[in-house]
Amino acid sequence: MKRALFSLLLMMSVHGLWAAKTVYIPTNWASDTYLKNWSNSRLYQSANFAVFWGADAGTNPAGYTGTNASLKFNPALICDTLEKIYTKYITTIGFCSDAATTNLGKYKIIIVMTNTWGTGGPNDFAVATSFDNIIGGMFVDASATLDGGATSHEFTHTLQFMQAIQENPNSGGAFQNNDLCGFFFETHANFMRAQMYPQDCIVDLPRWIGTGMFHWSSTRHHYDAFDLLFYMQQVDGITMVNRLWKESIANEHPLMTYKRLKGWTQAQLNSFIYDYAKRQVTFDYTANNYGNIMRGERDRIRAQEPDNVWRPYTILKQVDSATNRYIVPDAFAPQDYGFNVIPLYTSCSSKSVTVKFKGHTEVNSTAGWNYGFVSTNSDGTVSRYGTVNTANESEISFQLNSGEAQMYLVVIGAPTTHTSYVWEAGWPRIKRYPYELRIANAVPEGFQSGYRSSFKTSGSVHANGGGWVASTATVASTAYVGPKALVMGSSNITGTARIDGTAWVDNATVSNSVIINGNAMVNGGTYTGSPTITDNVVLNSTIVSGTATFKGDALEFGGTFGNAVVVGGDAEIVSCSAGVYLQTPDPHTGNQRTDCDGKGATDPTNIDVNATYSNFTAAQMAFSTTIGCSVASVAPVAGVVYKITNKNSGKSFCIQGVSTANSALLTQYTYQGGTHQQFKVDTAGGGSYFKLSPMHVTGKVLDVNGKSTADGASIIQYTWTSTSTNQQWTFVDAGSGYFNIKSRSSGKCMGVSGSSLNDDAAIQQFTCSTTDASQLFSFTDITTITASANSRELTAVPATLKPAGLYVYPNPAKSAATVELSGFKAEDNVTLYLYNVSSGKMMMTHDLGNNRKLTLRLDTLHMLPGVYLIKASSNSQVLTQKLLILK
Repeated sequence: MKRALFSLLLMMSVHGLWAAKTVYIPTNWASDTYLKNWSNSRLYQSANFAVFWGADAGTNPAGYTGTNASLKFNPALICDTLEKIYTKYITTIGFCSDAATTNLGKYKIIIVMTNTWGTGGPNDFAVATSFDNIIGGMFVDASATLDGGATSHEFTHTLQFMQAIQENPNSGGAFQNNDLCGFFFETHANFMRAQMYPQDCIVDLPRWIGTGMFHWSSTRHHYDAFDLLFYMQQVDGITMVNRLWKESIANEHPLMTYKRLKGWTQAQLNSFIYDYAKRQVTFDYTANNYGNIMRGERDRIRAQEPDNVWRPYTILKQVDSATNRYIVPDAFAPQDYGFNVIPLYTSCSSKSVTVKFKGHTEVNSTAGWNYGFVSTNSDGTVSRYGTVNTANESEISFQLNSGEAQMYLVVIGAPTTHTSYVWEAGWPRIKRYPYELRIANAVPEGFQSGYRSSFKTSGSVHANGGGWVASTATVASTAYVGPKALVMGSSNITGTARIDGTAWVDNATVSNSVIINGNAMVNGGTYTGSPTITDNVVLNSTIVSGTATFKGDALEFGGTFGNAVVVGGDAEIVSCSAGVYLQTPDPHTGNQRTDCDGKGATDPTNIDVNATYSNFTAAQMAFSTTIGCSVASVAPVAGVVYKITNKNSGKSFCIQGVSTANSALLTQYTYQGGTHQQFKVDTAGGGSYFKLSPMHVTGKVLDVNGKSTADGASIIQYTWTSTSTNQQWTFVDAGSGYFNIKSRSSGKCMGVSGSSLNDDAAIQQFTCSTTDASQLFSFTDITTITASANSRELTAVPATLKPAGLYVYPNPAKSAATVELSGFKAEDNVTLYLYNVSSGKMMMTHDLGNNRKLTLRLDTLHMLPGVYLIKASSNSQVLTQKLLILK
């Protein structure tokens, strides 16, 4: 940015055409080895700019024919672009005044073309400066002027200097000489660039998505943190952003300037920050079409470069599975004004969720939070925002409306008092705001059924651990891949390496006893020895060996690390083999660390300002009341397919004589209408699990086929007889909507909800015999089946769980199955894949093109009895469905 240049005033009028403004020449140019050789023959002027270049480019750089690209440029085109940017920034936005009495109204902005002045001359790529506190300027290489991207950014810096020169010349005004605000120069410069070139707001989206929990002022994402300014523009108009510069005072953080200008309390500022953060779920910003552009780039990266979507959502750590309790890990904990976005996947038919939130106030003296729900539509746009909550402990509920597709919990670090951090303060010196959650009727990101299923398009489950291995990758049988981990691309995993947690390894070579776990992302590079790579670490093309440890939110692009070096916190460092680095080194005002200085864990720079804490107890995280799932009763629809899935793996669950022990997909049940089919389908967990339970009909006893006996209140038991093919089970009305069910084959009573009316133990599971067609149904996890006022109704599966765009029938199948697609655009070219779930082998690939229906001949495909996965894939989406093949 600022180049130290000394002053000697020399003004000149060149050509009467530009008499309105003059060219200011800094007097130190007269003694500068290179710039003293400036010449009118190597000067081009427009209304507001003067472009200087060195003798190496000659007097006609546009006509240069040599091999040095820095010497070929067109000063007229450069000025033409800059004049358009000038009009946008000065005339339209009004960031600075160019009235005749101002310096900007008197003098032209100076542009010095670098790498044209000979060896040792100015060689910056693009840097802004102010000359003698009179007028701003830029040093730019020709390659930085190919479009307006770099110059629009640097011209903003030029005008930021003009703010101090003419708009806010008070000492320390316009955020000058203020180590608390260095980040804001870059944040604002990219904000202004996006005003001129909206498409440039997406330049570093992966970094922004992956560091949203960092404090807003963090120099780890200061080029990308302009979303808040877009929201400020949306709420107050862009003039408010200008006012931050024009009206700031010495040593004032921009947020404190904004708070002062608005006349707000800290709580009101926190509320504004939350309003901006909740929009991060869908980039719900209207100014300059910014939201649409960001959503488009997010979706493009997800589809084309999924390995570049670092930490797209907050992954919680499970404290207790029985009570569905979680804690935000330190690496994900929001810092001052940082945010977490946590998708919640409902398991209740009514799509209602209750969350108990409790923050760890003991961690630091300013700990506070704002949090609430957001719902989205199927197209990814926002539907509703829930009420913001500010209590350190509370229970909050939210229910998705019909047509809404997804629910999110958004949490921000809302400090009770503001803290300003110096440039590169470093992770240990920044406050964090951890919290715990207990969730009823939902699971958070990473715990839902089908987590990461869209990435499992071609490959197989690894025998040692159950994780996914792409068909292009190689994993030795001795290596471990955990059930949620992914090994993708051309990765080669050997030895006893362990890939666990939600780790993602792509195109990397991993050997020996390397451990990659947590939510780490490893892309390319070589990893040997016994290092540990954990938490939210992102490593790209890195060489790691020895017992090196990477933890926290460390981020590396290249480099070689060995021995016992520790890299964590928010560090991005060069190659090192010794020391503990929890910050990006800054030897000046930030953290007094230098590259590879070897300082250890006890060095003051590595001591955490946050106090340690312990998990809350079960009693502290208990709900104040019992949280149920209110099921909305709806009438069944004849012909609609209801999907029934086994909730409890390891237990048998059968229908129509088919046993599917340890299988995720049970079957599909088509309701044909009529009163004789008296069963209901309830959600029973995970948002896609269902259970069957018998209807309770007062005064009647049902058999499994749904046939009703003759009316008669005195009938309490109906006994199966061998002469009736429809009378398969005995149902005993146990009262209050419960039934005892007596199996003709076992002779034992099993009570729904586990209650038994005789001396036999309650049967919790019944395994069907596929050879006995009379055994039509059994129940899985009977203890979860309870009576309710709605037990006389059939509850339809939500529309998203009907055929879900990919419908396979019949399912189970014996000789043939038909695949019908309804979830793709008409213009989509769709490819169909068929995999054997047990072996991971791909059985078939078929290019459907624009066709939407295909019948599979199972004998032709040599498909043995078992479970298969059908995947339909296009450029826009991937849908999957399981198919059960019978003997």
